[in-house]
Amino acid sequence: MAALRGERLDGSALEAGAVRGEVFDLEWPEPHRKWIASAEDTSAGGSYWLGHRTDAGDRAVLVGRTADDLDGPLGKLMNIVEPVDTMPDRGRVGAAVRRYLGEQAKRTQDWPRVRWTVREAAVDAAVLHFAGAWLAVSEQARLVAIGSGFSPAGLRFTEISGEEYGVDFTAPLTVAQLRRLPVWQMPQPEIAHEDLLRF
Repeated sequence: MAALRGERLDGSALEAGAVRGEVFDLEWPEPHRKWIASAEDTSAGGSYWLGHRTDAGDRAVLVGRTADDLDGPLGKLMNIVEPVDTMPDRGRVGAAVRRYLGEQAKRTQDWPRVRWTVREAAVDAAVLHFAGAWLAVSEQARLVAIGSGFSPAGLRFTEISGEEYGVDFTAPLTVAQLRRLPVWQMPQPEIAHEDLLRF
């Protein structure tokens, strides 16, 4: 059974600005928990990561918008692949893994492709599999998803207003408002995956 870990806030801002443009979220047909996993204020307005996971915590995904680089998403991937018990020499291993993932992120054109549906249109997404999880990016739709426990192929995304999460994405969201909303956690492995052990 995987443990659970949360992220939640960018503590550098008192609020996340209103979102400019569309917000897309994953259609997951089975009952599950969903929450605003993290929020930050950017020069382009509020940016949100939306979390989904089964009650058992065996399958989960974070959904966000693509940024200029994959540094933030790679950090989120690291959070869900790191085992619950701190690894020996965690700092050195973490730095080595981040360098490796950073190199991989420079070659998204070489990543395997899957098809997603965004607003009823088919788009391609490039996928990096690592340590039992995956990070998938669709530059075409400006979407990124990070998940574990299921395949990134065939995902469907629809535009949302925020009502499903108890907010209005067209208005700024304060830290106080965010703290009143439900928060769940992403699963985390009990032991280090072999992809981590080689570091």
